[in-house]
Amino acid sequence: MAAARRIGRGALCQGRALRHILPSGTNTGIFGAERGRAPFPTGVIIMNETKIALIGGDARQTVTAAHLCDVGFEVAGFGFGGWGGEMNGITRCEELDSALRGARAVIAPLPISRDTETLYCPLGSAREQGISLDGFISSLPEGSVLIGGNLPESIAEAAAARGVRVRDFFRLEEIGVLNAVPTAEGAIAIAMRELPITICGAEIHIIGFGRIGKVLARTAAAMGARVVVWARRSSDLAWIRVFGYEGRQLADLGAAEDPFGSAAVIFNTAPTLLLTREVLARTDTGVLIIDLASAPGGVDREAAEQRGIRVIWALALPGKTAPISSGRIISEGIFGILQADGITP
Repeated sequence: MAAARRIGRGALCQGRALRHILPSGTNTGIFGAERGRAPFPTGVIIMNETKIALIGGDARQTVTAAHLCDVGFEVAGFGFGGWGGEMNGITRCEELDSALRGARAVIAPLPISRDTETLYCPLGSAREQGISLDGFISSLPEGSVLIGGNLPESIAEAAAARGVRVRDFFRLEEIGVLNAVPTAEGAIAIAMRELPITICGAEIHIIGFGRIGKVLARTAAAMGARVVVWARRSSDLAWIRVFGYEGRQLADLGAAEDPFGSAAVIFNTAPTLLLTREVLARTDTGVLIIDLASAPGGVDREAAEQRGIRVIWALALPGKTAPISSGRIISEGIFGILQADGITP
């Protein structure tokens, strides 16, 4: 394997990574110590029988890699050529094909792409950051499982056409809910950094009452903010009332004369364009907008710039603000998917 170099504590032995010997009573990883049990018998040598390819992504992927190693998988990584941190136990591959060859499951970066053309490899070398999305899909081993988060339908269809099963861990409600916490906390942190006032006492508007909207509203209210939530469903508006927030009908946003009043910050969580040129024309220029929606976002950024309204498009916050916590959450989802598909160490 000339294209691969082994680092950390793992070593290859006839195509399988020979793991370290665990002392008796050792619990390791999120599936061991943090749940109060050992994930495999202690005091034994673990031989990695199953290869997992981990491709690109941010610091969350390095946490996922460590946890997969901890439960006994052989992990081959690609897209980390620019990463100076440790990735103990995995085999770093210099070529994409080397990482994918023989893998039963492939973990895609989150998001899989930022520009719909290349793989998202922020920790990779310049060459690795230029790997095409089409080239990645066409290289997936037939019969393998592609695991990712918020995978576009076009990607899922292209992979399925190659005989690859596709699994999206964000379709697991528990993973989506837990991952909303670092997103909400990261968004509040941005507001605290950018606003000249405290969150306590500020009027905060939240567009959307999904997973992130719920956690964001709860967090802001706990800090003493006056929380206004825009939602479409009557059931959501009822819950907003029960929780003590002010609820407003999202359908009224376009016609409201002064939709956001004295808001200090607007958090958008809706993945559709709602803050249009027309809405922004009736919005105070002193407000800060933090857009948490995935591409293409929910704000007409050109119109906002022309009007002088500050917009921060805050993508992939969990990987920036809490990569370890988010990596652990994602690891749980990935491990559950692997088990459901019969892929074990």
